[in-house]
Amino acid sequence: MPPVIIPCPFCGSVPELVNIHKNGTTVFYIVCNYCFCSGPIGFTNKYEAIVKWNTRISSLPSDVTYPTCFSADRKSTYQKISV
Repeated sequence: MPPVIIPCPFCGSVPELVNIHKNGTTVFYIVCNYCFCSGPIGFTNKYEAIVKWNTRISSLPSDVTYPTCFSADRKSTYQKISV
């Protein structure tokens, strides 16, 4: 059974597993359906993408730069896939 994708750490919405085709390879990552933030990109294994998305750190250093979320107009470039 595949791992469950946990809610977005920024807005709490339900994310989805997506894929893109890059240089002849399919890569997987998670994108939030609401704020369009994404997890680490570049996994050729969808289960690894889910595990990495689900990984959280307990606290962030004060000098960390928070990720910039994707804008809604970029969502159309994603292809939904089933787990």
